[in-house]
Amino acid sequence: SINDSDQGETIPKHFQNNPSDGSVDIVKHYLEVHLDDPESVQYVEWSNVIEDGNKYLVRCKYYARDYSGNSGLNNHVFVITPEGQVIHVFNYIALLRQKA
Repeated sequence: SINDSDQGETIPKHFQNNPSDGSVDIVKHYLEVHLDDPESVQYVEWSNVIEDGNKYLVRCKYYARDYSGNSGLNNHVFVITPEGQVIHVFNYIALLRQKA
């Protein structure tokens, strides 16, 4: 599960969660580039990075303001290639509903 997987030896170091705050630098950089107001981001929660075939998944819950200045809670799963590129971003709640 994206919530409770342990990071094993198979996760390359540059994809692993930061031990101090649980963050993943690749995702933080992606959000800095793609958010309407990247300075407004407040991270709430990170899942452990898990390996899924030839890609890596991590869930991040965060607050950020949109272009109108409205702040909202986001809960996304980021899909990362072995080369370190975010290729998909999914709404975590929508994924749960699809599986139900």
